[in-house]
Amino acid sequence: MAILHIIDPPIHPGSGKRGTYAHLKSAINYILKPEKTLGGLYTGSCNCRCETALQEMIDTKTQYGKVPIPGTKGYENNRLAYHFIISWSPKEHVSPELAMEIVSKFCENELSDYEVVYSAHTDTKHMHAHIIFNSVNFKNGSKYRYNKNDWERKLQPLVDRLCKEQGLHELKDDTGKTLSEYAAERKITGKKKRHPDSVTGSEKIKPSDNVTGSNGYIKEQRTHGNRKYVKRISEEYSMSDYLRDEIDSLIMSCKNFEEFEQCMKDAGYDIKYGNSERYGKYMAVCNSEMQRFRRTHTLGEDYTLSMIKKRIELFHSELPQNREKTSTESWILISKKIYYCSFSYDIKNPYLRRQYARLYRLGIISNYEKRPSYRETKKRIEQLRKIEYQIDLITKNSCFTLEQLDDAINEGMDELKGLKDEKKEHKLESQTYQKEWSVYEQLEKLEGGFLLFKEGNEVFETEAIEYQKLKDMADHFSHTKEELRNYLENETVYEKEMKARLCEKRKQLEAMRELKEDYQRVMEEYTPADDEMLNRMNEHGVEAVSESIKGRKRDR
Repeated sequence: MAILHIIDPPIHPGSGKRGTYAHLKSAINYILKPEKTLGGLYTGSCNCRCETALQEMIDTKTQYGKVPIPGTKGYENNRLAYHFIISWSPKEHVSPELAMEIVSKFCENELSDYEVVYSAHTDTKHMHAHIIFNSVNFKNGSKYRYNKNDWERKLQPLVDRLCKEQGLHELKDDTGKTLSEYAAERKITGKKKRHPDSVTGSEKIKPSDNVTGSNGYIKEQRTHGNRKYVKRISEEYSMSDYLRDEIDSLIMSCKNFEEFEQCMKDAGYDIKYGNSERYGKYMAVCNSEMQRFRRTHTLGEDYTLSMIKKRIELFHSELPQNREKTSTESWILISKKIYYCSFSYDIKNPYLRRQYARLYRLGIISNYEKRPSYRETKKRIEQLRKIEYQIDLITKNSCFTLEQLDDAINEGMDELKGLKDEKKEHKLESQTYQKEWSVYEQLEKLEGGFLLFKEGNEVFETEAIEYQKLKDMADHFSHTKEELRNYLENETVYEKEMKARLCEKRKQLEAMRELKEDYQRVMEEYTPADDEMLNRMNEHGVEAVSESIKGRKRDR
């Protein structure tokens, strides 16, 4: 099941120093974000290019005299572009490729005469796609007209038809309602106040006597005393809800607060900071739809400045995941390192309390031990993550002996060398594409002078001669201009993937070398265990281990 959402209001001109097309630029940059589209893989366009979509839309408006002029009447209400969102149910598990195919066909059917940019976002649980298109028709200069019932009359039926062709459900299949019934229900639930007839009993008051107060309460006005407040159920998507969703989305996509701040600015927000006696340092935001700045701590305790920074740090910190049971040999190898790592002091969890009690009884944690400082705790957490990564390498590569570990290191070095050779060959190949593409770029620059020379303007004779030479050279290229463009567009994605593969392989080699050193040190420091030690290990649930790694620390 897919639902088409029409973002209302449309994209309007910006105000002040930000420029006329600031909101449109921010919207296009947002839907084309690499972190939301898998490095720009799931992006597309119709009648324009993604890289130059904004400028092409501006050129179309300029050509037909549809450029809004600041200061004129109705400037702020001018429609620059429209923003549609198509979202699918998480139960259908729609892939990004299928979403892009459906959106592409939607644009070909409904928006064939407009410049369109679209993308599929992969950073949320449910698949959804964004569509932004110019409000001016590039063929005849007319503006896109959205009528009152277009959603249920042509837009949603088109989405249902395209989904049905791909074997997906229609809207009526999952909701059991016709499009008209569904649209009418959305209009009712979208109203801020309930109709007075729906209020019964003591809640019933006259609409003319209602005064909206804070927190969505409505105060009953009476000439006599005993005023009282009635809570109204509001299902409208308010500005506060919008800000919360925007901040929550950016917290999940930004790795640090500086990136979060820049993304807020790219999304069209102005940001300022201040200090208050009650809340300390705060952050306030404002966009074109807000009349004044809004402090984020008024949205709730999770949206204070300090809490936003903490949420970003916690969300992007790597947490241990549930894995298969690690073999006893691997546990013995890393047990010595875990012994010196920090333990959590969270006593709210009853299972943790039992574990801590067991550690106290065994003497692993002292009752009088001071809690570690923040830096020490952070350092030990990083150490735990490092150990977890090493355990993962042990289980994946089956490195339970020194010989197996040496084989894995040698194999990793061969793979690293292979990746470097592949990168070198690809770089040599890309140089040929770069040279051919530079010729086409020079042709575009000289094309205007060549055309003027053909019309009789001899001033551009030099440009015309150079253009003809490059043109003859381009005719003998082994690649067409379109092939070069597609290759260079994928080049950035390839470079990022190759860099990530090289970093991961180097990280694995470093971890395995360190693991080898730890293995050798453990074998040197420990002697074979006696019966007493074996009995103590069995009491604590340790299974039988190989004789080569059993033991206790040597006496020094």
